[in-house]
Amino acid sequence: MSVDALLIAFAATLAVILLSPSFFRKKTRTNPHDSPPAQPSDVPSPPPSPPSSSSGHDYEVFLSFRGADTRTGFTDFLYHALKDAGVRVFRDDDELRVGEEIGYELLRNIQRSKISIPVFSEDYASSKWCLQELAEMAGCRRRGGQLILPVFYGVEPADVRHQGGAYGRAFESHERRFSPETVRAWREALQEVGALKGWDVNHVANGHEGELVKIIVTKVLSELKKAYLVVADYLVGVTNHVEAIMQVIGAGTSDVKILGICGMGGIGKTTVAKVIYNQLSHQFLSCCFLADVRETSKQHKGLESLQNQLVSSILKGNQPSVMCVDDGVNIIRERFSNKKVLLLLDDVDQKSQLDALVGKREWFGPGSKIIITTRNKYVLDAPELEVYAYNVEPLNHDQSLRLFSKHAFRRDFPPPEYASLSGDIVSTTGGLPLAIEIIGSFLCDRPKGLWQSTLDKLNEIPDGQVQEKLRISYEALSHEEKQIFLDIACYLIGTERRLSVLMWEDRSLFPENALEVLVLMSLVKIEKDNILRMHDQLRDLGRKIVREECFKDLGKRSRLWNHEEALEVLKRNVGTANVEALCLDFRTWSQGQHFPNKHFSNLISLKFLKLDYVNLSGDFENLLPELRWLQWHGCLQHFPVMNFRMDKLVILDLSWSKITENWKGWNQMKMPKLKVLNLTGCTSLVKTPDFSGYINLERLILERCGNLDEIHQSIGHLKHLVVLNLRYCTKLYKLPNELGDMEALVQLLIDGTSIQYIPVSHGLMMSLETLSATHFQSVTQISSSIGHLQSLLDLALDGAEIAELPESIAALVKLQRLSLRYCGSLKKLPQSIGQLKSLIELDLSCTGITELPDTIGELNYLEILNISYSGIKKLPPAIGMLQRLEELHASSCKDLEGEVPSEIGKLSLLKVLTLDYTDICCLPESISRLSRLQKLDLLGCTELQCIPELPCSLTSLRITCLWLEKITVLFNLINLKELCLSDCYKLIQIPGGISNLQGLESLILISLNIRRLPAEIGAISQLKHLTVQDCKELQCIEAFPSSLVKLYVRGCESLEILPDLSNLSNLLEFVISTSYEQSELDELERKTAIRDLYVQQSKSLQHLDISWCISDVEGLKDLQPVGCKELIKAEGLNKLESLEHIDMSCCTALENLSDLSGLRMLKVLDLRNCENLQSVIGLEKLTSLRRMDISRCKKLEEFPDITELKCLRE
Repeated sequence: MSVDALLIAFAATLAVILLSPSFFRKKTRTNPHDSPPAQPSDVPSPPPSPPSSSSGHDYEVFLSFRGADTRTGFTDFLYHALKDAGVRVFRDDDELRVGEEIGYELLRNIQRSKISIPVFSEDYASSKWCLQELAEMAGCRRRGGQLILPVFYGVEPADVRHQGGAYGRAFESHERRFSPETVRAWREALQEVGALKGWDVNHVANGHEGELVKIIVTKVLSELKKAYLVVADYLVGVTNHVEAIMQVIGAGTSDVKILGICGMGGIGKTTVAKVIYNQLSHQFLSCCFLADVRETSKQHKGLESLQNQLVSSILKGNQPSVMCVDDGVNIIRERFSNKKVLLLLDDVDQKSQLDALVGKREWFGPGSKIIITTRNKYVLDAPELEVYAYNVEPLNHDQSLRLFSKHAFRRDFPPPEYASLSGDIVSTTGGLPLAIEIIGSFLCDRPKGLWQSTLDKLNEIPDGQVQEKLRISYEALSHEEKQIFLDIACYLIGTERRLSVLMWEDRSLFPENALEVLVLMSLVKIEKDNILRMHDQLRDLGRKIVREECFKDLGKRSRLWNHEEALEVLKRNVGTANVEALCLDFRTWSQGQHFPNKHFSNLISLKFLKLDYVNLSGDFENLLPELRWLQWHGCLQHFPVMNFRMDKLVILDLSWSKITENWKGWNQMKMPKLKVLNLTGCTSLVKTPDFSGYINLERLILERCGNLDEIHQSIGHLKHLVVLNLRYCTKLYKLPNELGDMEALVQLLIDGTSIQYIPVSHGLMMSLETLSATHFQSVTQISSSIGHLQSLLDLALDGAEIAELPESIAALVKLQRLSLRYCGSLKKLPQSIGQLKSLIELDLSCTGITELPDTIGELNYLEILNISYSGIKKLPPAIGMLQRLEELHASSCKDLEGEVPSEIGKLSLLKVLTLDYTDICCLPESISRLSRLQKLDLLGCTELQCIPELPCSLTSLRITCLWLEKITVLFNLINLKELCLSDCYKLIQIPGGISNLQGLESLILISLNIRRLPAEIGAISQLKHLTVQDCKELQCIEAFPSSLVKLYVRGCESLEILPDLSNLSNLLEFVISTSYEQSELDELERKTAIRDLYVQQSKSLQHLDISWCISDVEGLKDLQPVGCKELIKAEGLNKLESLEHIDMSCCTALENLSDLSGLRMLKVLDLRNCENLQSVIGLEKLTSLRRMDISRCKKLEEFPDITELKCLRE
């Protein structure tokens, strides 16, 4: 085709693209902020950069192309389509500033772009500039994760990767003109980028270049949005909620706390809850997140399913099966009471759900935290749970505008010409984050006219009708996009994206492009591990749209996701050709249900069918002709079905079935197009079936087939197999030799098997990228043939009993991650490890390795090195050569001693250095040059002799140094947020200069010989957490900052003076356990925020009088003067109307308590072991009391009638 003809054809296509709702974009765009670019290593350093915008990025996309091939054709069309979509795109010399050298400027713009698009054409490799650009792109990808989207224009990807054809001829010329190092770098870049997923113009969109441009633009827009939204502060308005909740949840305390987060749908409850869950989870061994409680509990035996999930998560391998709700209640109550549990219940709407899953606080062990999200606040009104309810309010106008701007403009505020219109649109959302995100994403880069018409539509929708506002975005979708949206909403939430794509591709719905649009418009989320997610408001919108297809006749709806509705349609045989998806789940029923063929006779359009624990029978000839996905969990060995042909079936999931290799279904079910076969948990399988009839199979999943001991040799016929999952097939000892011939295989997962040998043939399995063989204890040696796997990116051998790695591992030149955790027999690494030039992460934790080879310094791209809990004895100087290293973890290396090499100062990108609980004795002065270091952990380093000057970039510092006498060296750390000084016995003074640390939020002082804390501590305005523990010589604390939220003073035996506490208006938790020589806590007056007061094991506190101090405390909920053996009387407690918990146990001298009758909120009263207590006045008035312990109160003479205390349980 001539250039003129191509221009005419493309102009028509481009008009369609730009008039499509999905591609109506304005022509300005502001770049999001990003980090400074990394410098290239394989090209000359560019001259100093001129001043740039605060974003750090001049362009979002860099286009690399050979001008003579595509400048006026394809690349020109792509360039303008990207610009018309609002993308800042760089292309060649017309963007260069006058007078600047082209090479340096090109390289700089590659570094400052987020995405690079090389257009490989026939003459591309003949240009040294193109190849130098490509080498820099590859470097940016390795260093900073830059996304590269290659386009193959008139060339085969194989020629690019292996330099064949015109590329080979070009390199014959280059080898005569350039150095071997330069040519090798160019070849490696072509091999790396040529192997990436991209677009072959001849094989995408039937060769229609206009359609391909549309696909590329959509992909770019989606990736730019994704790249921005991972920024930590994009969750507008969440931080305040999280901080408020964290202050009351009692993290780190032994109390069982139940928190309810309330608010309307889309207000951000789940987001807030997940952030809190993530912040707390590292403190718990037993965690569980139960999603969609409301939706799940609607299913048959849904509560039992949730209980099973909870029991399985907490008890792990020791869990009994829950048969009924009462059974689950008993298991949770009996088995969780000694466990510290973190539990998140999302979207609870019925009291019965809490009764089944939480019950009472006493069900959970000390320190447990339970978070509940709900739209119905009254669900939390359960006295036995003592729930603290927190209401999530809508965003205010400024917050709403900021969130809207992030989605509509990818910046914090709208441009001036859109400010008024943005404000008006935001005002219609009611401050609802979901609505703001969806509408902002929908309007991103759309013309102003569409903005105005959208505002008009929003103004017509009454407040509170959230779904109708969200529906505006749905209506703008194409037909294909709508179908995919509805599929996800009705039955594909939680499924793997790649599986769904296979089904949609076979239905010609163009899923890749459609999903990009849905993600771009915030209608669908793709989470970690490629899982499809959708907000429950959007899910409910999609299901409402399907219900509207026919309100009265279920059989005329397109999707039947509800078990009861699907069961009614089948039993009444009222299904029609409209039905495309039907879901039945008898998993929790006492026995499966039987359906003969007649029930499916009308379902001729069915594409997705879920038949969990269903039995079929009869002749299925010509039935289900359109079926693409069959999920049939719990299928029985008996198969009374005939002519079960499924010519279009793509996915067959028979997980947890009782089938064997002799199951008749293998012969009856004809599936020539099958791409996925899932047999997870089929424990009756001893041998796999013959795979000869499934020649198009791409994924074979045999995970947890516990009795499988043989794989049929026909697996060698599966030339398209990409994934083979054999995880935890514990009786599988051997892989068939035919496996070594599988050239398409990308992932081989054999974790937890008994396989002793991997058949690797030279030149075969060349596509394998992931080999996961963790818990591979039967293997004691890794064959040298592993070097043949030259495409390998990820190798995990955790827990293997190997003693060494073969030298041939050096051949894995593309390997990016190597994990050898828990390989206790591994004592050393081969010298050839240094040849793994692409390695990014190396995990040697918990190994027997005693030294690192010098060649470790040759790992030019290594970013993370973990040697924690290993036998390493010293850090080699070569470690300073790892110039891209960002994290070095060496915690608890008991044999690590001596000096840290000065070469560590060369690690200019290092952010994390953990050397805690090692015997290092000295840090080099060069550590001050680590200008990006944020975390330094030296806790438990008892041999450490001194602390040199440290980099001011530090935000977290933990130190143990027995010889440390002064800490003035720390006062330049102006970015420090966390400081812990422990066991620094020679440190006898904290100077006033500590007030320089104005950003400090947490200060922990343990086992120091200081005598006073200076008044300057009170000037640290951001300090929220102060712990002073086991400082035996401490006599005086002169001041506390008013910002304190948590204050712990423990084991300070000489403490005589506490400062005035009246300024601590933010204090929520106060723990004092000391020999504090003060007979009364007389400084607690005028407190307004404290919720928890602990006075533990004070040896001298005699009189606790709260009748005149703490007179204004309305929020005190927890009072615990525990073990204060000299305490004689406690007065004024009746003033504390919000008090819920009193623990005065083991106060053996206590004789009298003041009148308690005013404590109407009191729920727990613990007075055990108060041997001299004579009376408790007002006890009969404590109507909220649920638990009381007065055991071993030997002198208690008067005891009121408590028969009216209806809430008292024990």
